[in-house]
Formats: sequence, structure tokens, C-alpha cells
Amino acid sequence: MIFAWGNPSRGDDGVGPWFAGRLRGQGGFGLVEDFQLQVEHLLDCREGSLLLFIDAHCNGGRDFQFSEITPAATISHTSHALSPAELLGYYHRVFGEQPPPAFALTVPGQQFDLGSDMSAATLACCRRTAHWLQPLLAVPDPAQWRKHSTLAMDGGKHL
Repeated sequence: MIFAWGNPSRGDDGVGPWFAGRLRGQGGFGLVEDFQLQVEHLLDCREGSLLLFIDAHCNGGRDFQFSEITPAATISHTSHALSPAELLGYYHRVFGEQPPPAFALTVPGQQFDLGSDMSAATLACCRRTAHWLQPLLAVPDPAQWRKHSTLAMDGGKHL
């Protein structure tokens, strides 16, 4: 199951919807596109045996980050605008079991102003990343995905 989220009206925050547009119609996985992750997406998580979360990050850098996510140990004070780790934490609490293996794919963004277009640098990175992602989607195996995992610049926490 692939989760792609963001707001295309906010420039580089449109990374998730950009990927959703490219992935829509491809077989082999479900696709959820939304403005933000919410507790309601727990039901979508149950539909997948492997989860991929795609979004922009504002941690700097020039290239994408791909890493495995583990459930957050703490509960967020809100049920809206959850991080992938928080959503997985809720999954564990609500269903009483570990969530499916999950990975985050984030692309750097610099421009998030309302009404702005996606920056040329972020768009170029999206295109490179989409090309890189295709072989992984063809082999939905967590062990294979872990071989391509990188350490996130922010200590493994995404957005």
C-alpha cells in the first residue's frame, strides 16, 4: 500500500501528489492520496502487507531519503496530520499487533509557499527518484527494500 500526501497548492509540498499521479493505474499495490495522514488511514494500512509513505521533507539536502519506519512509542496529541511513525504507533495500539513493514520515501523541498509551483530542483529530484523507485515496486519484499534503505538526516524521524 502506498500513501502519497501533501498539498500541490504549496509548491514542493506537492511531492506526494506528484508521485500519486505517476503511480496511479500501475498494478500490484493500492494507492492512497490525501493532504495529510490521519488516524482513519489505519484501515488502509491493514490492506497492505508492505507500506510505503511518500512525502516532501524540509531537512535540507539535494537527494531523496528512503528508510524503514518503526512505530512511534508516544501518542500524538491530535489525530490529524500524523507522521508515518505515529500512524504505525496507532496501528499497534488499535489492532494489538505490529503493523506491516513500512518505509518512507521523502524528497527535499525548499519552497512551500501557498500558490507557488514546485521548484525545479524538487521536480528534478522527483523524476530521478521515480526512476529509482520502479525496480523496488516490482519486488515488494521488505528484505530487498532494506538493502536500499538509508539513514535519514533527522535521526530516522520523518516529518
